[in-house]
Amino acid sequence: MQRTGSEVVLFNLLCHISPRWDVTLVCMFPGELDELLPKSVKQIFLFRSKPTRNFFSRIEHFIRRKYLIPSLLRKLSSSVWYINTIALDSILLAAEQLHVTCILHTYELEQMYAHLSPEKIKRIIEYPELIISNAEITTALLKSYGRKKDIVNFYPTLDTSLIKRDVTAYQQKRTELGIEKEEFLWVMSGTIDSNKDPLLFIEIASILKGKCKQARFMWIGGGKDEKLKELCMRKVAEAGLEKSIIWTGHVAKEYKAYFNCADGFVLTSKIESFSLVTLEALLLGVPVVANDCGGVAEILQGTYGSLVGGDNRAMDLTSEMEKYMDKTLLNDPLKQRQRAETFDIKNTAPSWNRILEKFFDQ
Repeated sequence: MQRTGSEVVLFNLLCHISPRWDVTLVCMFPGELDELLPKSVKQIFLFRSKPTRNFFSRIEHFIRRKYLIPSLLRKLSSSVWYINTIALDSILLAAEQLHVTCILHTYELEQMYAHLSPEKIKRIIEYPELIISNAEITTALLKSYGRKKDIVNFYPTLDTSLIKRDVTAYQQKRTELGIEKEEFLWVMSGTIDSNKDPLLFIEIASILKGKCKQARFMWIGGGKDEKLKELCMRKVAEAGLEKSIIWTGHVAKEYKAYFNCADGFVLTSKIESFSLVTLEALLLGVPVVANDCGGVAEILQGTYGSLVGGDNRAMDLTSEMEKYMDKTLLNDPLKQRQRAETFDIKNTAPSWNRILEKFFDQ
């Protein structure tokens, strides 16, 4: 239960689940959202901590993985398992082996399936009694793999009351970060990995900085790919952008304070089935410029931000960003917020609970 997209979605849903159900959350490891869950949600952690290279840590993980976890899963086999994302393929395998009734909530597109064997893909498509898909584009992919029935489209959800512009915090955090009043800060948020495409972000920064001296950039989020991070820093140095791009690293509870600094949001991802961070940008009422990477089109609908496709992505994204900076294009913060609020947990939780009620009552 960290603050990744699928985990935030599950957290919000669990905070609004019907009291009709007896709920236990089973996690691989403790996370920062655990302590914020309602007390009615019981919690089990398969591992007490993430593995390290320490000998005793490796032994403990081996014992738990080999003996304790299978025993625990057998004890839970009389329950219905709600499996959050296809990344938990080992849990789906256990469900199949134990003949457990399960619901699978999917968020993934082609790039995730590319790493799976045909056997695992077949299990994902055929075994769950119900699949909940996070967007129309995800539903279409599942159908293309052969899923023919019992699939429901349900968009990701968030608590929109937690995200709004704080002018005082905006000024204070920007001062702390050394961002001048006249500078226009473009923000991207996500893990530093190849799919989020930080290299495209750097290319955009290089082009736009050459045209607009007041442009500034910030990437919110860290990553484990050290080679990619080294490559990014080398590209930044080669372009002379050391003072133009802020790399925050993992910011945990400070996330909202950093994101609140934004004057505009640019989404550089190659593939996204949805994009919660795009919703957050709409809630702040800032211009949104997004690479046409999948489900984000279902959010923006050609009205609430700029969607950019084509081969010359860096130039085209930059062109749209420049238009917002010079007021050639204007965004409507009120309409943006209203659009994002359609995904508010208070509006969507009843639909989700009805999906569960229909499933359990059939």
